[in-house]
Amino acid sequence: MSRIEKFGRRRREPSGSGEREKSEQKSDLPSRSQKHPSLRPRMFRLLMQTLVFLFILLSGCLFFWGRSLFLEAGEPPGAAVWKGIGDSP
Repeated sequence: MSRIEKFGRRRREPSGSGEREKSEQKSDLPSRSQKHPSLRPRMFRLLMQTLVFLFILLSGCLFFWGRSLFLEAGEPPGAAVWKGIGDSP
């Protein structure tokens, strides 16, 4: 007895009714991207919002830190030149 006679063919030929049932089931189900949305867009948005927040925080901290340096020590020598009241000819 040959293997084909013993076990049958490797691939079964699809029947018409089986394909119809599968196509009906596929149309009823939502797509995978709708059922399991990707986290990539949300994570990218969160990363960008975090970077913008850190930039604003760092800029504000540097501004107040620089301002405090001038308040404690007064104006540094040469600052008057930039105001237009200096020793320039």
